[in-house]
Amino acid sequence: MSRRVVIAGGGTGGHIFPGLAVARELKARDVDVHWLGARRGLEAELVAERNIPITLVDLEGVRARSPSDAVRAFSRLPGAVTTSVRTLVKLKPLVAVVGVGGYASTAGLMAAGMLGVPTVLQEQNSIPGWVNLFLAPFSDLICCGFEDALKAFPSLSAEWTGNPVRVDFFEVPDVEPQDPPRLLILGGSQLALARGEHEPGAYQHDRSEQQHHRRVLQ
Repeated sequence: MSRRVVIAGGGTGGHIFPGLAVARELKARDVDVHWLGARRGLEAELVAERNIPITLVDLEGVRARSPSDAVRAFSRLPGAVTTSVRTLVKLKPLVAVVGVGGYASTAGLMAAGMLGVPTVLQEQNSIPGWVNLFLAPFSDLICCGFEDALKAFPSLSAEWTGNPVRVDFFEVPDVEPQDPPRLLILGGSQLALARGEHEPGAYQHDRSEQQHHRRVLQ
């Protein structure tokens, strides 16, 4: 009988791409992978592109919404959990359900808890997201990408594992030094857009200041 793991979560690339790295490694070890995500998340497109079976539930985020929108979002949760329970029952027996964070993981992890399926959380951030903080007490293991995140789970089964990385990362060839030097900006989640827009300009300003000081000293 084949082994099977369900990955639950998504919404944004910061949750999806680590999950895809986990899925790729599991498949390399002859483990069947199924994904549970949200219709409105990027996983609807990114996961399907990689030929991973996916079940999408009608679910959306709650934070940063008006009270009426938050109520509407919460009202979708029972239906999403019901769909997730039915999906997990069809896929049994399961080794585990792995939550990769984001609002899209809520229904899948809740369904796994109701069915007694072992659950693992993957927390990519140094400051855990509120969904993982909510689900952590009900999970069997929490895998933290940063050591600082362990502080958020002092009495739980949390381990510092590092973040899953796609193998493609290690296949990028070395780049020869450039003049002027190139700046690689890494970031994600809520600050990705702001950093991409403002940091290049800030760096250019700092570079101009350095050149000015050199001229003054000369």
